[in-house]
Amino acid sequence: MIEEAQELARQSDVCLVVGTSAVVCPAASVPELVARGGGTVCQFDLESTDLTHLGHVRWFVQGPAEETLPRLLDLVQLERGAGRR
Repeated sequence: MIEEAQELARQSDVCLVVGTSAVVCPAASVPELVARGGGTVCQFDLESTDLTHLGHVRWFVQGPAEETLPRLLDLVQLERGAGRR
């Protein structure tokens, strides 16, 4: 089951990491697998974590999830706009 989840992570386009220290395995490996597979990792948290500084997070949005998650739509729209140029 873990192998299947890891393969799905490698094939994912995006991974949202919300309000976690991202250190509990095996879930902590998911963002790295997504990034190595070419996906985008977005982290939403009150403060940066080790994950933030490992180079896998494309977007780090600091603050409470109830305030920062709505910004996800803005980020997606920005990304889509940049891809059209």
